[in-house]
Amino acid sequence: DGFSNPFSRQTGLEIVRPVITNLTAAATRAKTIEITWDCDHNPPATAVRLEIGTPSGSQIITTALSRAGLSRFEARDSGVYTIVLYASIGLGSQQRQASQQVLTVVP
Repeated sequence: DGFSNPFSRQTGLEIVRPVITNLTAAATRAKTIEITWDCDHNPPATAVRLEIGTPSGSQIITTALSRAGLSRFEARDSGVYTIVLYASIGLGSQQRQASQQVLTVVP
């Protein structure tokens, strides 16, 4: 740990566990789910993916997202949607991942 510092972690010179500082999801009256996240305190090589589980049991996966952002999703079914955000980073053979989950209800 003698060589570990904020610069080496932010620039990707060492493998760190990604951090998800904020994940929110809210349904609008127009049956749209707005999802926001913040993984911006991670190295640039951090990969972000979003998985949305629908009430009917199907799953929607979105990859290659920015480290901080907003995504809108048209909800076709009423019920509970499960939103899971994954942030992962790898260096050589080492891989680290973090995830966060939220639920939102579409009337």
